[in-house]
Amino acid sequence: MENLKSLEIPYESYLYTQRKLTASSEKLLAEHAEQLDRTVDAPPLSSVQVRSNSFWTQPVQEVESYRKLLELVAQIAALNPQYQLFFRGQTNNWIGGGFDTTLYSGIWRDPLSSKSLSARCAALNDASDAFQKAYTRYYAKDPAAKLFLKRLKQNPLVRWALLQHYGVCETPLLDVTRNLLVACTFARMGAASGHGYVYVLALPYLREAISIDDGEGMAVMSLLGVTPPSARRPLNQDGFLVSTSEWWRYKASETTSDAPGTGDRPNYYKRVIIAFRIPTSDSFYEGSGLSDLSNEWLCPIEDEFAHMLQQTGFEPDFW
Repeated sequence: MENLKSLEIPYESYLYTQRKLTASSEKLLAEHAEQLDRTVDAPPLSSVQVRSNSFWTQPVQEVESYRKLLELVAQIAALNPQYQLFFRGQTNNWIGGGFDTTLYSGIWRDPLSSKSLSARCAALNDASDAFQKAYTRYYAKDPAAKLFLKRLKQNPLVRWALLQHYGVCETPLLDVTRNLLVACTFARMGAASGHGYVYVLALPYLREAISIDDGEGMAVMSLLGVTPPSARRPLNQDGFLVSTSEWWRYKASETTSDAPGTGDRPNYYKRVIIAFRIPTSDSFYEGSGLSDLSNEWLCPIEDEFAHMLQQTGFEPDFW
């Protein structure tokens, strides 16, 4: 592996410390250089360096097939052994006012002001408290589910993660997955432009179900490690939630004024090694024997945990 290109990711607020992410070899880049998404006016990846005072938009690489995407992801993983790769699929590649791609969690998305952030935090706190009470009542006679009640009471972020994953409430957390097919399905699902986007994020390796790395300024939670067996959605989606460590240590029971302000919102795109633009046509999976996962698989109707949310006054999304 020679002629590797390193992207320097600086210490940026509390997001992460000075680190280098090896993005890809020059040979790999040369194969796709002519297919860069020029709509974001991105410079060639071989010349990109992310600096503390400059937010460069990482190039978006066009990939026409799942087999080729899988090949590229495998090479990126091999070149970045110090990080674990996670994926996120979106129908749009959002560009901010400075022509930088943005990857914000729901609570940080525009339109954003101090007033709207306070209102969102207050709504989150209320939903978090109500969720804990509802869970306690619903699973009062279920020994297996009661094992998770202690986690819900001790860590409000666990409650936040479940509210986020089931689409109940906006939170500071970002949904990601380790399953590339799940990410591709989300990227292609309902994309009106004929293509979607898959982001490859480099995150610290998990040491346990809830892993906080202050050196990287990141926290990652495995939903399988904090949900009862009746929760089918986290299993089917191989779901994880990401946050900055500062938000992770913020307690939902405290006043909203203790939370980071609007100027501190983390752009998780700075953890992205590369973004891929994939087509929504059927030919994308040609030769792989695969297809998009169904809504019934991603959000199963028989998910008892989702029904618990419904029966206790919440409205989980089923698409």
